[in-house]
Formats: sequence, C-alpha cells, structure tokens
Amino acid sequence: MRKTIIAIAAMFMLLASFSGAFAGENWEAWLTVRSGNAENRLAFGRHAEATDFQDSRFDIPALLAGDLRAYFYHEDGALWRDIRKAGPETTSWILKISVLPSTAGQVVITWDPEELPHGTELELIDSDGENQVNMTYTNHYEIWGSRDKRIIIQNRGQEN
Repeated sequence: MRKTIIAIAAMFMLLASFSGAFAGENWEAWLTVRSGNAENRLAFGRHAEATDFQDSRFDIPALLAGDLRAYFYHEDGALWRDIRKAGPETTSWILKISVLPSTAGQVVITWDPEELPHGTELELIDSDGENQVNMTYTNHYEIWGSRDKRIIIQNRGQEN
C-alpha cells in the first residue's frame, strides 16, 4: 500500500513538472536581443487569466534607453513582458528593435525552444516578409544592417 501511494505521488509530481510546456496551458518564454555589447531580455507568453490588453499583473512596461531598444509594441505602450490570454485563437506579438548608429550591424535574437509550448505552432516573421522561422526548430535569428526592425511572433493557437 505504501509503495502504491509513493508511486502515485511521484507520478503527480512528474506530471506537474511538465504541465507548463504543453498546449492549452499557461506558458512564458524569454527572448534575448543583442547588438554589440548591448542586450535586452524580453518575455512573452499566454495565461488563462491574462487579457490581450496591458495587465499590471502580467505585463511589464519597457523603460527605453541606451544603444539598443527592444520591446514588444502594444497599443497601450512598450512592454518588456507581454503575456496574452490563452486560448485557441491566433495571437501575435510585435517585437520592435531600434539600434543606434554606434552599434548598428548585427542583431541576434535568441530563445530556448524548450520554453515554448508543445503542440502549437510558434513562428518568428521578419517584417520584410522575406524570412519566417519556426521557433521550435531553432534557437536564434540574425538581422544584418538594419537600425529599425519590426518582427512578428505568431502563435497559431493552442489545442485544448
């Protein structure tokens, strides 16, 4: 009997450790945007209690300064953390990147594919329309020679 209880408890702990990464669940992922020695870290994701508007509980306004300014554009302002409502509908985040001439050149965006939700499509789309990257199959995207860039991250929805 004791072994059965321990086995059941271990199974619940194992399931709980994986629950955040699957479709239909709350999730959050980090992006790092680098240019030269400048770096910004941003977070995006989905949560059942969030809205698609700026929520003080989930979203963090960006304080923009320095040679690199990376943020999620929202009609309510610039955000360093943008968490949207979880659900089956397609959600898009607009990532804006501005680089001052002193650091213009290569911009690298990195992320950890393991933080992304399983069972859903997450794409990084270059605003020029030339490049589209499935974020679950790679961990970075490079931009060359652009001072101002608009990137769309699109989550095609979560299966329930």
